Amino acid sequence: MRSSWLIPATFLLAFPESIDAMDSPGPCEISFVRSGDVLTIEGIADPALWPQGQYMLRVEVRQRGNISVSSQGGRIDARGSAAAPMVLSRTQVSASAGSDVTAELILRDGPRQASCSVKG
Repeated sequence: MRSSWLIPATFLLAFPESIDAMDSPGPCEISFVRSGDVLTIEGIADPALWPQGQYMLRVEVRQRGNISVSSQGGRIDARGSAAAPMVLSRTQVSASAGSDVTAELILRDGPRQASCSVKG
């Protein structure tokens, strides 16, 4: 069963079966969607605010004494794109009930930088 709801990304969360977390209004969002023990995490940005630059999504999962850390990054090039939010990065992790998950999306364009994060 898949379920979700929206909450501010800057809050410390008790990790329910699934969540969508948004740093809204803001330059980016992080979405968490759980299906069983699989958690899909998306880093999302507004192309009107970030038509170009670089991004990095960092995810850390702690469960039963183990730690898993992954990072994905790349170039943002949304010039000429629609104004809808764009998914920059998507990852899936195994995160059983009781796992602690932290995700942070960092956006950069020259000296300009923004980030959003979720802990659950």
